[in-house]
Amino acid sequence: MRSTPIIQVCDLSDRKGLNDKMDNNIVDSLKVETGNGRNFYYDSNENANAIMRKSVECFLSGDKWRCEGISLHVIRTTLNPHAKGKTFGSNADLMNVVEKYTEYSYDKQRTHLAHLVNTFLLGLWIYTKNRDIKCRIDKEMETTIGTTQCFSGGDKAGEFLFRWRLAALSHDIGYIVSLPDYSERSEIESYLRDIGVIGENGEFDDLLELSNKEKSLDLLNGINNSTSIEEFYNKLREHPNNVSYDHGIMSALILLKQTNEVYKGYFEKSGDDLVKDGISYHPDNFYCSIANAAHAVAIHSLNSEIYEDIYNEIFNNKKIYDFKERPLAALLKLCDELQEWNKLPAKPDNNGEPNYTTPDEVVIEIENNKILIKKFPKKDELFCTLNEYFDHIDISCDSDEIEISFPRNDEPHGNA
Repeated sequence: MRSTPIIQVCDLSDRKGLNDKMDNNIVDSLKVETGNGRNFYYDSNENANAIMRKSVECFLSGDKWRCEGISLHVIRTTLNPHAKGKTFGSNADLMNVVEKYTEYSYDKQRTHLAHLVNTFLLGLWIYTKNRDIKCRIDKEMETTIGTTQCFSGGDKAGEFLFRWRLAALSHDIGYIVSLPDYSERSEIESYLRDIGVIGENGEFDDLLELSNKEKSLDLLNGINNSTSIEEFYNKLREHPNNVSYDHGIMSALILLKQTNEVYKGYFEKSGDDLVKDGISYHPDNFYCSIANAAHAVAIHSLNSEIYEDIYNEIFNNKKIYDFKERPLAALLKLCDELQEWNKLPAKPDNNGEPNYTTPDEVVIEIENNKILIKKFPKKDELFCTLNEYFDHIDISCDSDEIEISFPRNDEPHGNA
């Protein structure tokens, strides 16, 4: 049963600038929006609601260093209603350790633990405030809900939260595989065994295997009725720049592998046997809701300049972040691009204050029919990315702001 809205952050009315819409930086805007009574979370358990509320309040009220510490708690409490908080919280924790303490050659890596949470909150704000995006995502969910036609939580808001929690809070966990420099495949396999993604005697290709001899890449390809993700995956392993694994694809594979382990014991069950501790494990949850979230994760970084040649070869200049055909995936990519604040260097050089974007450098306004990026540190770069890779959006840019709107003559639809 759906409860009342539970995010009630501290009283913000007496804080200078927070009620002046034009002056709000991105964090202040998120504080206001999470305190406005919208359903950023809902759960039938009042204690769970209180824990989630306090976690987000602490996250948004902390400084850049404190945000890193509280992020893990937010991830776990946010996914606990779906019995996935422990697993994906551990993934995020490990991702943070890999970024900070393992050896790798990429010297521009930034931390992603707080990034996952900020991306999650930003997407919730956009979904609840922008009518056009909400309409498109709701239409997509209607056509990708499966045979039961039952939304998680009983309605579209609950279904969106289910998909968005998984997509936003796991979209970068693939860094645990893609970031470190491995000299041999056996090193990756040993690593995957250590973190429990494959069995004690497992091999790397076990990551691609689901129950009943299903292939995770086949499931991802089926979401978009194409073979592009598998083709991309295979070409990366042959790439001359030694880019073996895209972190987005790896994140999706880990998401599917771990959730499949949870759901596989229920695939042959029916009725009340599909429910445990108040949580439904209906196969449609895996093959529809989770698979669509994983697809959004899989494609979110395919436009990387590191392997631009593969992108151009496979997609032939197609704009893959499509707000008409795949609005959830497009929303994830948009939020990933916009979330620039408080992303600290993974390995600072200890020579003074690290170079990073502060919340004051990002000002975004969300309206019913448009998104205004009024202040952003890489405005020209952002405009080029939106123009080159996003479809079914209208983009305008002047010296002051970028405006994103959505054509009203688009009729959203999706493919199950």
